[in-house]
Amino acid sequence: MAPAQTMGICIGTANGYGGALRPLVRRRALAVWRWRWYNLQGFAPVLPKKGAAQWLNIEGISVDMPLILQTFCSGSDGNCALVSDGSTHLLIDAGLTLKNAEAALHGAGISPGELSAILITHEHTDHVRGADLIASRYDVPIYATGATWVAMETRLVTRTAAKNRIVFDKADDFYIGDINVQPFGIPHDAADPVGYVIFSKGRRIVFATDMGYTNERFVKRAAQADLMVLESNYDPDMLRDGRYPAALKARIAGRKGHLSNQDSAGTMLGCIRGGQVRRFILGHLSRNNNTPQLALRASMAALAQEGLRMGMDIDVTVAPRTTPGERFVL
Repeated sequence: MAPAQTMGICIGTANGYGGALRPLVRRRALAVWRWRWYNLQGFAPVLPKKGAAQWLNIEGISVDMPLILQTFCSGSDGNCALVSDGSTHLLIDAGLTLKNAEAALHGAGISPGELSAILITHEHTDHVRGADLIASRYDVPIYATGATWVAMETRLVTRTAAKNRIVFDKADDFYIGDINVQPFGIPHDAADPVGYVIFSKGRRIVFATDMGYTNERFVKRAAQADLMVLESNYDPDMLRDGRYPAALKARIAGRKGHLSNQDSAGTMLGCIRGGQVRRFILGHLSRNNNTPQLALRASMAALAQEGLRMGMDIDVTVAPRTTPGERFVL
């Protein structure tokens, strides 16, 4: 297990708190207990602000905060998702405007200044559009592979402070707060694209979009997830009959392009057969070459072959392209 590194910078902080702050601890404790009570009643309240669980743990009070995933946008126009364990808040990609990122975070009950990190999958604009502004305005570190940094820092990420330009090796996992991040390589036409396994509180999320194909090794890794974000980019008929130039069509359908609805459905079946995953979010749908209905129809047909019912045996949803999606609590 190797730490992510930045040039000449040692990453890590330690904070101490004195007894004079105990009234604030009690207020935070009440906020968390109130939040847990609402959950028991079936409501979906806003999460407590960052630090509540940390304060309670300092006081010796055990708090079982859930692991949350919510997509903020997912598609050809932009991609961004939030993962939070209540004290560590991560964005996976930031392919949206600063204004939209701020609004989405506030809607999730998180101040942009409370972000712990931005994890970049690859350097394409629909994945990094807002990363530089978020990082520079709110002093948020950006994590990416070395080759991805080289590809994006000359024109896409120019304002981010040197201390916040974190390089990791995709062969090594690392921690951000209590969240374990396990990057893995994916086939796409970018410098060094990755997907992520996010592990915390005994729960595992697999995040995999922008892939030309999947293989047995990927399926074996993804099958053990509790929740999987899986690309379902295009409908083959819509792509074939659409107005894109032949070269672009070939790129999309190629080995370093994107997964079709049928590719995604087949991968889903492989994961179900080989492991425990039963919850899927279909992401990165093309604006011009797909619809949510077609993506769900392909998944439903594949599941039916195994005698499985979507919505009953397996939970499959589609991430909205331009607006925040459903909040998944693990």
